[in-house]
Amino acid sequence: MEEEMEDSGLSIGDIFRTIFSQKWLALGIAIVITIVGTIGLYLIGKSGSEYSITFVLQLPNSEDSPSKYLYPDGRNFDYTDFVSLDYLETAKSSSTDYNDVNVEKMVQNGDIKISRELTETAEGTKEYVSSYKITIKSNYFKDGDTARNFMVALSGIPVAHIAEMDIDYDYNISASQNALTYEIQLSELENQVRSLQNLYNSFIETYGSDFKVEIDGAESSSLAQLKSKTVDEYLNRGLFDTLKREALANGYVKSTLNSREKDKYISDLFAQTEKLEVAENALNQLLSLQNSSGSLIYADSIRIQIIEVEQLKQNIKYINRYLEKFEQAGEVNTEYDAKVKAVEDEVKSLTEEVKPIASYVYKNVSKVNIPDSNKITVEGGRSLVMSGLISLVVGIVIALVIAYIVGWCRQNKKSKAKAKAAEHPVFVEAQAQFAVTEDNPEENSKDNKEDK
Repeated sequence: MEEEMEDSGLSIGDIFRTIFSQKWLALGIAIVITIVGTIGLYLIGKSGSEYSITFVLQLPNSEDSPSKYLYPDGRNFDYTDFVSLDYLETAKSSSTDYNDVNVEKMVQNGDIKISRELTETAEGTKEYVSSYKITIKSNYFKDGDTARNFMVALSGIPVAHIAEMDIDYDYNISASQNALTYEIQLSELENQVRSLQNLYNSFIETYGSDFKVEIDGAESSSLAQLKSKTVDEYLNRGLFDTLKREALANGYVKSTLNSREKDKYISDLFAQTEKLEVAENALNQLLSLQNSSGSLIYADSIRIQIIEVEQLKQNIKYINRYLEKFEQAGEVNTEYDAKVKAVEDEVKSLTEEVKPIASYVYKNVSKVNIPDSNKITVEGGRSLVMSGLISLVVGIVIALVIAYIVGWCRQNKKSKAKAKAAEHPVFVEAQAQFAVTEDNPEENSKDNKEDK
């Protein structure tokens, strides 16, 4: 190839000399193209790039709910909530660094995505570990650090809700306070303690009896120990049955002025009387069948029916005793009422003790695991370095081409001037002087100044 170029009168050396003669022009063009190209390519590429982060979310009992999840406070959670405006607004409000993040536009344009992968912990267990991937267009953030921190804050919203949720553990206590009778009140209080016992049982079944709980710096205790010395011990005392029997035996009413309580007993009396009538008729039929058959095949049924009849009679007796209190319009037995109030206060105390324990358990089993919190994946787009390299290469190529073209044009002009001078010798000196002046304008200007 070099031989062909030399045969045509042009060598590689001539090309480089031509380009080198315009070195400053080439350098200027290369710098301008590199700067402009880098900025342009980076901005164009950034509009198509995305930041993403992958994490594993662990919530209480979430292993059993592969599709949807119910928080302990009864609120629903779906993994698509991560791309909702409410969640994004919550994440944005967590730091002033995100004031410029336009979450409304992000949602409207669909520039945030969430995907989930379910992995069964062991085949056939139907217990799952959920991993999530959040992807957001990069043009919403000033840099990768801001994007990473924003997505970490977004991924932690469910755990933050677990830590702050206010669960109503007092449902049965509230119901007991509105109870019409002592029997109903004591039943609601007993249900309250049993609900606390069930809560402990669910924790122990899920996290183990040796799960340690530490509240306010106190010595840690296992769930089994806490359950045993609180709700189990209280239920074993049998207070609820004892007080119920005492109310039945003495006909204690909560208020002789409460017409609703009296109406309840009247309604109960009517219902029990009807049941007694039906039970006695059934008993009479069984006795008649036994007498007519002369066999004992109905003996067991008769015995069961007799027990039912006697129980209904006893219930009616208790109800009539309550109603007598209303007829007498006597005062409430303050001593008994104080016993019930003491039980209510004890149940309230047990409930208050359980609240921080439940909160501790929920907080400590709720986690967001990010394999590398300092790592954020950039997908698509073009980095600033790559944009600079591409622009530099393109700038050099274009600069060399333009420098060669400009240099060749100037050399060609000189050649034509020399050829014309050779045809007219009279003007050789003037033509040469003209060429020198064109090549060195600064020296010519200096000579003119000296002549002046």
